[in-house]
Amino acid sequence: IVPRLPDNANIESTMRVLLGGNPVTAVTGEPDIRSIRATNDAVLGALLDDNSMPFGILQSSVGFIDGPVVQKTFPVNQDMADGAADAVGARRLSTESFGDAPKYAPAMKDDSLYRWVDYDEDGGLAPGQGPETEVTSIHDLARSLSEPPLDFTEWYFPSRLATEMALGQGGPTDSHRLYRGAYRGRPTLTFTAQGGIVADPPEDPANRTVFLPGYNHLDALTANARQNTGEPEAVSTNLAGFAATGRP
Repeated sequence: IVPRLPDNANIESTMRVLLGGNPVTAVTGEPDIRSIRATNDAVLGALLDDNSMPFGILQSSVGFIDGPVVQKTFPVNQDMADGAADAVGARRLSTESFGDAPKYAPAMKDDSLYRWVDYDEDGGLAPGQGPETEVTSIHDLARSLSEPPLDFTEWYFPSRLATEMALGQGGPTDSHRLYRGAYRGRPTLTFTAQGGIVADPPEDPANRTVFLPGYNHLDALTANARQNTGEPEAVSTNLAGFAATGRP
């Protein structure tokens, strides 16, 4: 699919940053990203898997690339980011921004055909990672991105909604609420992904927080029903129980 992608600055810069893996390729375009031989699964995985995608909000744990790879140094050097974050006590911010997995890019030193090893297949793990770190099938991710009537990227999402939610918490707005604190005591269920954006759970005895080991931001929506650990998929199972009983 790479040679067939539109030839414009947006696509070109995106591929250089996400597939190149170093500042030289990002700036010069050498080696030429369009010369890479890769299956469609491998291209999708290289764009969105947590071992490649540098930005935490767009990461999913879908397996690992099959072919020669090198560790990424651009746009984020994961080791340096983690080290700097630890030094200033900001590891949580680093995890939210860049995820918690090492990053790799195709080596592009020969004519290798890159394939993708799915989350539950032999070889689908990045070096040093265990099976519990991969939770989503690359095929489910592809379907959710492209199958109508789904709209994965939410092009219609109003920025006004996020703005008012952020500005409406605490401060002077509290005095204008008709029912202040009305949500307290209501049953709530909070999911926290290991490599995702971490929100502080409500300080409410009616809340239950479920920690999701191995999950990234997108995995909360896409994780497969059959997990490598042998356990049921945590989000769907807990949500179904909540809906059926009214208790988190």
